[in-house]
Amino acid sequence: DMVKTFTSFHPLGVVLVALLGVGVAEHSGFINAGLKGLLSFTPRMLLTPTYHVFDLYQPFMGATPLKAAVETPKWRQGDVELAAVDVTAARATDGTVHLALVNLDPERPARVATNLKTGKPVQGRILTAGAMDAHNTFEQPRRLVPAAYIAQPSQSGLTLELPPKSIVVVEVPEP
Repeated sequence: DMVKTFTSFHPLGVVLVALLGVGVAEHSGFINAGLKGLLSFTPRMLLTPTYHVFDLYQPFMGATPLKAAVETPKWRQGDVELAAVDVTAARATDGTVHLALVNLDPERPARVATNLKTGKPVQGRILTAGAMDAHNTFEQPRRLVPAAYIAQPSQSGLTLELPPKSIVVVEVPEP
């Protein structure tokens, strides 16, 4: 009776043949080859400015926040008024101090003098562009990427030059 039930139920035959075909295709590597072929037609990934900012802030994850203050002119857009420069500081587990500085002003550079004493230039990365709406495209995937940045020490402390509309993250080693 079971044989009659299976042979008279035609969709079951289609399913069994399909399963057999999929099993053979998977065992032979045809499915993997097909998936790799399909992936070659998918769009390439773009690294957006948001991705780069997240990447710049990686040293702050798990670090101890430090108090930091900055005296800065105001930047105004319509009724909104903000500090032109914002600063974040943190100490990593290895003792290095990380500074992140953001210049919100799209037109004027900023100079930030700190009381951090270093005997040598401090290195980091900067993200900035010529236009506020700059972005990466498939034609120009590296139009907006972080670049190397060097801050110079002085007698009074570390000085950072921030271009307009920029984010700078530097690592200050323990003195």
